[in-house]
Amino acid sequence: MLAINRLMLLGLILCLAISACSSPQEKRDNFLAKGEKLEAGKDYVRARLEFKNAIKVDPQCVDCYAGLARVELALKNFREAYAVYSMAVDLAPERMDLQLALGQLFLLKRSADKAEEKARFIISKEPDNQNAQILLAMALTLQKGKREEALDLLENIRNDAPTRPEGYILAAKILSSRGYISKAESMLRKGIENSQEPSPFLQALLSICFQQKDWDGALDVAKELESIAPDEARSHLMLAQIYEQRGEIGLAKEAWQKALDGEPDNFLLVSAFSQFLLRQHKSSEAEIVLRDALGKNPEALDLRLALARLLTITGRGSDALDVIEQVQENDISKPRRIAFLSEKARIYYFMRKLDESENLVSEILKENPKNPSALLLQARIALVRREGALAVSALRTLLDDSPDNVEYRILLAQAHLINKEFKLAEDQLRRATQKSPKDQRPWQALVKLYLVQKDLNLAQKAINDALKSVHDSAVIYELQGRVQWLKGNTLAAEKSFRKAIDLNPNWLIPYRDLASVLAKSDKLDMAEKGLKDAVAKHPKSWNLKILLATFYERTGQAKSAISVYEGFIKDMPEHPLVYNNLAYLYTEYCDDKGHLAQAKDLVERALSERPRDVSILDTKAWILFKSGEPEKALDIIDAVDANVQNPTLLYHKGVVLIALGEKEKARKALQQALEDENLFPERDKAQKLLTDL
Repeated sequence: MLAINRLMLLGLILCLAISACSSPQEKRDNFLAKGEKLEAGKDYVRARLEFKNAIKVDPQCVDCYAGLARVELALKNFREAYAVYSMAVDLAPERMDLQLALGQLFLLKRSADKAEEKARFIISKEPDNQNAQILLAMALTLQKGKREEALDLLENIRNDAPTRPEGYILAAKILSSRGYISKAESMLRKGIENSQEPSPFLQALLSICFQQKDWDGALDVAKELESIAPDEARSHLMLAQIYEQRGEIGLAKEAWQKALDGEPDNFLLVSAFSQFLLRQHKSSEAEIVLRDALGKNPEALDLRLALARLLTITGRGSDALDVIEQVQENDISKPRRIAFLSEKARIYYFMRKLDESENLVSEILKENPKNPSALLLQARIALVRREGALAVSALRTLLDDSPDNVEYRILLAQAHLINKEFKLAEDQLRRATQKSPKDQRPWQALVKLYLVQKDLNLAQKAINDALKSVHDSAVIYELQGRVQWLKGNTLAAEKSFRKAIDLNPNWLIPYRDLASVLAKSDKLDMAEKGLKDAVAKHPKSWNLKILLATFYERTGQAKSAISVYEGFIKDMPEHPLVYNNLAYLYTEYCDDKGHLAQAKDLVERALSERPRDVSILDTKAWILFKSGEPEKALDIIDAVDANVQNPTLLYHKGVVLIALGEKEKARKALQQALEDENLFPERDKAQKLLTDL
């Protein structure tokens, strides 16, 4: 017993000796050193823990707060980084490096005025601090009334530090925003002459070319970048994007492959490549690319989310959930968990499981009340439910942080329309057109707003204004044709619809509009002869054949339309619009199982090329309804984005709901269809159904 007591006493003495040797300062320094080592190795999650341990030991340790703020920033936890940097600055206001980091965070938050204030404070203490001068220039650049001062400051920076790229790149950005493109390009070329590293200047030049849609110039610059860094994936990525814009898809695909060869494990690159394939209507190939990459890296959350997103937009929500639910939620960090929950909520939204989506959105907003993706989903759910006030609240919060976001303003206008606040809706769309005059979306929404109000003069005025900025928009010309037809000017309408077809020959709506105009003419024989002569003169012109077929549809000549489409498929297979139209005609006019089976096959082939096309989804729903499966038909219709207004789809929804005994819901769908000024062929049927209800 005595021996045991001696051993215990010896152990106690040793423990005390060890603890006495390890002072709080040494413990703090040990945690700090470990954190910095892990940070250098980009192991940010574990580094964060070490920095937090250091702060527990010494809550006054400024370097510990600085280290924690850096890793929070690396993990994209911007709110946490801001909070920690603020604590560090409170402890050591004389540390200009910390003041600078806080100012840079203000810029990230788009708080240019606060960033400016912070930069001026640093310069007052350290007049020669170039980083603070650049921060000030960036803050001034983001404020329209202060860009002249920014240019003067940037000139001083170039004189004092001619090799720093910021002085040239920021000045070029201001010049290009004012329309001085050649001056901006000259500024960047001057920077290349003074620098040993031309890449950032060339990337800035590329940005200008992209803004101007100067694809020839962009190609020259991208090739220059490639010659400097032939092994860098980024160089090939730029080339791929440019070739795609030029319509050189084969060269784009080669460039993508070179980019992936350079960085085969780059998850973001793989996801971007899958998006490229999806834009080429190659959803099956895109899925294979993502599944192959995920097979090699099953823990890659970004790849898993990308695959889930692809499956969702191709109408396979259940498969998307299967992919995403393989993730163990507890094993991922907080910011990645938010991304995970956001994607899951998005899948539920597209599956129209709005309660499940809303629950996840609420969970995200509890942790971060300003999370943009959650707020956007909250707004979309509210719009589907026609809860205008909630949608307005969510969208106004989003616009507080992103006042230039066109999508938010268009959705806010929709929310105001639900509330019957037409003037507020108009105001939001007008602001959007002023902020982004070359974006056709707010113009389109504004014209449709006036059409809902049946004010054709204001609609035409908005179209005239739009065409000054977006003169090559098929959407705007189609709207112009619609307004002209409603005014009774069929010749002008025909001209506008033909212009829309020329600008976007793959878009079905103007074909239907033009066919409707021709079908309503007093000279049907002449219209038909003109179309047939045009097809005979240009036998390879598929758009003329589609126009002839849709003309037959509009004039009640279904058999002739079917004949044209069937001949089209023999001569030119793999055309989704033809598949869709022929499938619809088989369903509507050929009352037998054989043609219905053919229609199902055709519509699936069309969807494989265009998985989100509303017209094709409508056809699929109608086939299911005609096959005696109204519940499945309604699922397809409800899965279409609620913000897409398609009167034919709404008419079919009304028919399906009546079959299911949901008369009140059917009435709402039919009323919504008839509110739309689209020239849809089922308008008379919709009106009769609504009257009968």
